[in-house]
Amino acid sequence: MTSLWFGPDETTASECRALIARLAARYAAPVFPPHVTLLGDLPGDEAAVVARARTLATGLRRLVVTFPRIGWRDEYFRCFYLEVESDEVVAARGDAEALFGREPSPYLPHLSLIYGELPADEKARLRAELNRRLPMAGELQTLEVWRTRGEVRSWAQIAALTLQPRARP
Repeated sequence: MTSLWFGPDETTASECRALIARLAARYAAPVFPPHVTLLGDLPGDEAAVVARARTLATGLRRLVVTFPRIGWRDEYFRCFYLEVESDEVVAARGDAEALFGREPSPYLPHLSLIYGELPADEKARLRAELNRRLPMAGELQTLEVWRTRGEVRSWAQIAALTLQPRARP
């Protein structure tokens, strides 16, 4: 399978990369690059996915996002994450679904910090510990195509498309 991700600016990526590595070591979880999944489980030829991603990227500018709070779910890939708040990300999701022939579906934009399973009380303790040390905002600067088959450690980036800078006022 192939996935489309937004990649954050270097400052946000660096902060999150370090945190993901620390949490992975602490909880014996996999390490992965910081990202906001736009659309996952895209079947078919990777070259065709990259071509469509290029089309999508040409219509996108860098996206300013805020991370208003930490969230979690009882789901492996949404175990513990930063919620992403941005109407532009949600709109880009709709554009991606249309471009890839997908029906609109519920979307929770987020930047994962841990993949795995943790008890709710541990997540609550971790949120209290981290709440004041997390980035509050960032910019999504790339649209990336990733091969996301198999184990997390075997995932590989296929393409990284740089989004155009935002227009200055």
